[in-house]
Amino acid sequence: MLPCLSLLCFMVFGPPGLVLGDGFSAISAAPRTSVQAFGQQNPQCKAWSDSCVTCTATAAGPATCSTAGIACTPTPIACQRP
Repeated sequence: MLPCLSLLCFMVFGPPGLVLGDGFSAISAAPRTSVQAFGQQNPQCKAWSDSCVTCTATAAGPATCSTAGIACTPTPIACQRP
């Protein structure tokens, strides 16, 4: 039943990310700093997060970051531990 429902939704609503008639995509493509880049741009910050991915600076080498959950909605990146 589920595959038939998915096919029906695809036929009625179209493929995901379909471009709307006014030329704008249904999904926003605004530029956003990556969580990893935030650490490089803010070396004084020891831990930062976007509420999906949490990174921690290390003494030697690149920062360590967690993996985002599948249904996470990121927030603006903020320093958690200066």
